[in-house]
Amino acid sequence: MTLKASWLYKVRQVKIQVPATITNLGPGINTFGLAIKIYNYITIEETETPGYTVTNLNYASILPVTDENPILAVMKDFFLKINYKPKCGLHLINDFNIPLRKGLESISAGIVGVLVASSIIANCELTDNIINVLTHYRPTPQNICASIYGGFAISTLLENPSQPLISYKVPFPHDLKLTVIIPDHEISTETLKQVSPTKITLNDSIFNLSRASLLIAAICTGNYKGLNFMLEDRLIYPYIRRLIPGSDEIALIAKTSENVGITTCGSGSSILLVYKNSCNSIIERIKKIYSRHRIATQVIHTEVDDDGARMIS
Repeated sequence: MTLKASWLYKVRQVKIQVPATITNLGPGINTFGLAIKIYNYITIEETETPGYTVTNLNYASILPVTDENPILAVMKDFFLKINYKPKCGLHLINDFNIPLRKGLESISAGIVGVLVASSIIANCELTDNIINVLTHYRPTPQNICASIYGGFAISTLLENPSQPLISYKVPFPHDLKLTVIIPDHEISTETLKQVSPTKITLNDSIFNLSRASLLIAAICTGNYKGLNFMLEDRLIYPYIRRLIPGSDEIALIAKTSENVGITTCGSGSSILLVYKNSCNSIIERIKKIYSRHRIATQVIHTEVDDDGARMIS
C-alpha cells in the first residue's frame, strides 16, 4: 500500500476507513488473517485550539479521552518518531463499529487507521513500511496485515532487523459466504494467557499444519468439501472453548457440518461461519445454545473486504 500525501498539505481533515480482521482463521495461528466489511473510522481534524483533543464514538466510547487513549498514544508517538510538530491543534475522532474485545481486532484497526491518517497530516509518505512500523505498536503485527491490504493475508515475523515481517495477499473466493456471531461475552487477554499451554505436541503441530495446507488448497482450487475440517485447530481453540459457555456444543456442530467451517475469531469470543450455501439452521442452533446460557448474540452477514485501509475523505 502506498499513500503519497505530498498533495494533501492543505487538507484540514483526514478520515480513514479500516476493516475488521478475522485473525488466526482456524489453524493459521498468528499467520492467517481475513479482512471483512465491518469498519472503524479514524479522523484527524486540524483545529485552531493548540494541543490534542479526542472524541470517541460507538464502541470506542469506553476508551479514555486522555493520553491513556491507545489510538492517541500511537499518533503522538508516531509524530515523535518522524520528528513532526503540529503547527495547530489536532482533534482525533475514533468511530468504532468493530466491537471491542470480541476477537475482531478493533484496537488494531484503530492503530492502522491513525498511522495512515497521521502520515497524511504530517505530509510524509507511508509505503509498505507501515508493516514494519506496526512491529513497534502491536505484539503480533502479522495478525493485522489483512486490515492494511484487505482480503486474505498470510503473514509471518522474520528474524531480520531490516525486514521483520513479510506478508502476501491471496485472493479469497467470493462464492464463500461469511457470517459472524458475536456473543455478549468477553475473553480477557490475561485470562486466555492463564489457560493457554506453554508447550505443544508434535502431533498437534502436524494437525494444524495439515489443516492450514488444506484450507489454502481449497481457496486456490475452489473445492470446499470438508470445509469444517479445514478450519479445525488444536493449538488455541481448545483453550478458548473453556472460557465460552456452550462452546462444547458449538464444537460438535462444527465437526458434523461437512460443508460449513466454524471457528473462533482470533482469541476472542466471536464465531465465524464460512459456507457456500445457506446455513440458517446452524446459525439458529448456535443462537439457541447461547440463549440457554443467557448470552445475547449479534449476527452479522458480511463479505470479504478487498481494499483494506483507505482514505475516504
